[in-house]
Formats: sequence, C-alpha cells, structure tokens
Amino acid sequence: MTMIHLRLVGICASVTAFFIGAGICSNVSACSDHDTESSASNNHGDGSGTNTGEVDEHKAPCFADMVLCYGGSHHRKPFLWETSRFADYVTIDYGEGEKWLFDSFLFLEFCNVSRGDGVRWSYMTGYSQGNNRSATKELWTELLDYWFEKGNGFEALDQAVSEAASRLGEPPYKRKVIVSVPDPILHSQYDDESTPTDYWGEIDGKRMDFSKPADRISVSKWFIDEVIRRFKDGCFKQIELDGFYWISEEIPTSTEGWCYELKKSDLFLPSVVAYSHSKGYHYYWIPYRMAAGYRDSAKYGFDYVWMQPNYFWHADKYPFSETMLAIRDAGLGMEIEMDAALLSNNENGFLYKQRFRDYLDNAKRSSLYGKSPFAYYIGGDDFRLLKQSTDEKDRKIFCEFCDFVVNNPFKEKVLCRRKDD
Repeated sequence: MTMIHLRLVGICASVTAFFIGAGICSNVSACSDHDTESSASNNHGDGSGTNTGEVDEHKAPCFADMVLCYGGSHHRKPFLWETSRFADYVTIDYGEGEKWLFDSFLFLEFCNVSRGDGVRWSYMTGYSQGNNRSATKELWTELLDYWFEKGNGFEALDQAVSEAASRLGEPPYKRKVIVSVPDPILHSQYDDESTPTDYWGEIDGKRMDFSKPADRISVSKWFIDEVIRRFKDGCFKQIELDGFYWISEEIPTSTEGWCYELKKSDLFLPSVVAYSHSKGYHYYWIPYRMAAGYRDSAKYGFDYVWMQPNYFWHADKYPFSETMLAIRDAGLGMEIEMDAALLSNNENGFLYKQRFRDYLDNAKRSSLYGKSPFAYYIGGDDFRLLKQSTDEKDRKIFCEFCDFVVNNPFKEKVLCRRKDD
C-alpha cells in the first residue's frame, strides 16, 4: 500500500540523503505516518527532566478521550468543521441509546495548501521538502480566523454539545479544547538556510527575526494570547479552553533527532510552555514512536505526552511490545490510530481491522485503560466514514471502538477529580 504523507516531522529515505549530502543534517530519525491517506481508498515526570516510569493518574489531564481534529488547509475535505460534523464526535448511538463520546478536542493544522496562490504553506518544520513556504503572520491569522469563524470550529462544537445537552441533559463536565500553536519555522523555506529568517511579519511595529529565539517566543506568545482573547470573547457555554499543543512530533538536540539545525526548538519551547502555564493553561505533545525528546519531555514542561505507536501502518517494523515498553518506562499515555484503510471496501481492510483491535487490546492489557487519557488519530474524516458504512464487519468494529471510548473507566476518575477541585 502506498502512503501519501500529509502530516510530517521528517522526510525519510531520499530526503534524508539530500540533507546529509548537503551537509545540513547530522542526525536523522524516523518519520510519523500521521494524517496519511491510503491510495487504496506527560510525559508527566517530576519536573526534573526524568520520568517516573509509570502513569500517575493524578497528574493526567482532566479529560479521558481527546480526538484530533485537523482543519484550516484548503485541501481538506470537508473543509469546514460545522455543527453537523461535530455532532458525530460529541455523542453516539451504537445500539444502546445515545451516549456522550469524546470529551476533548485537539484543533490542529500543519499546512495550508490549495488556497489559490500556488504555495504550499507550512505551519510545521518538515512539510513538503523543496516546495514549501513557512507560514507568515498572515497565515497564522488565517488559521485563527478559520477556527473562530462563525458557524465553524469552536462555535460549531459548542453548538453541537448544546444540541446534545437538550436531548441528554448537561454533560458531566464541559468539553475541553486544545489548540496547536504553529511552529515559528527558522527560515522562510525551512530546508534552505540561505532564505530569510525575518519573513514572518511584525509585532507592535517590530519585525520578527527567527534567528533570535526571543522573537520565536514572542510570536508564540502572540498566538496564545490571540486564542485566549478570542475564546473569551466567544462566550461559549459548553466548551472550555484547556491548553495548547506542540505541533512538531519530535524535539531534536544536537546529538539526537532529525535536523536540529533547522529546528532548534529547545532554545525557545520551554519559555513558550512556561508562558502558557503562567496564563493558567496546559501544554501537550504527541511525538511519533521513539521520537527524539520523548524520554526528556518533562524538562520542556509538558503537562502530558502521548506516544504514537505508528503500528497501524507499519506493524511489521514497529511491534507493539516494544512500543508499550517505551510508553511504560517513560510514563506516557498512548495514542489510538486508525484511518479508512480498515474499511471493508479496501482490499486489506481485514488486516487493518485486526491492527486496530491490537491497539484496543494493548491499551487494556497494559492497564492504561482506566488510568490515563487517550488521544485518537482517526483520519481526516474517517471516523464518520466508518460510522456511515453499512458493511457488517465495519459496523462491528465501529461498535467496539465506540464501546471503548464511551465506557473508558478514566471518565469516572475525571469526574471525581473535578469534584475534589
């Protein structure tokens, strides 16, 4: 099966060779397969930078099931996140009456393409090697405008929860919202160090220059402040802003990871996380499997970290036993992954169904189920495709998935913690 990579941290194979040959990168790591399309269709340590080696449920977020919602780039179909779309993520009826489903929503985007200008804009270092432009202030603002657009994004989610509450009664607690912060990419073309570092724009009349870590911190603070301000102005009734998200899927250093020279995120990220905390908001991260920085993520200040197993696409290369050991030893949470490849109308749908079941089984066998929250990567809109399928085997695995989320025992612990607070 051919995978078309849309969400990237690094570029593998030929691109790796390009960077090494050009003398740009000295350290290379694996790629993530998140946000892929098939052609067939906290770290919660003690703050010292070391990990406890087990999940501390009392340090886990006050939500149980966080679904990733990609939006903002014009290539996405559907383009908008309207109330009717969110309704399928807010509640579900899979034969046992309508139930609350996901209780938290991660709003994220890593690119903006097909917007009519012929440019492949990047919100994250590593997207579209040799054919990219790093997002400017105009593009960052466009992303904000997208999520705060009337009838879309946050307003649509709030309305979907309100409509469900009119049928079910008020949810046990407000639905949580987490927003990804764009990567202040060093160069105007991330993989060309000869391109400008002062391309982004101005703040208060000062032109930002990303060769200075202080300016990368400034633009990140600006984005965080804009989200907080606009969210408060929205006067939402059923949702609340919980925190922010680090969009890059690894944190390289000079001795580990992919192209430190093009990222240097360690020079500004801790200050951005600390700023979010000073405003009363959390900061989260989902690195790909064994990504640079996952063992030391506590030193950056993240409140919680989930690891991507990447098993759904590469079961032969990434055995679950090794992944679960790494998750356990680092004290991380786990991301559940799937896309439309598991649908029965795909030739190997049966194979991907089994891989998806392996996620659910490993989550339960490892004791993560009930002790920590989960993140869910479920394709661009593939969860709804699975829901709409009339195939008997598709319906069966859909019900298994919904049952896993609806009956996640960690929801009760979230309720108890909220009462204690």
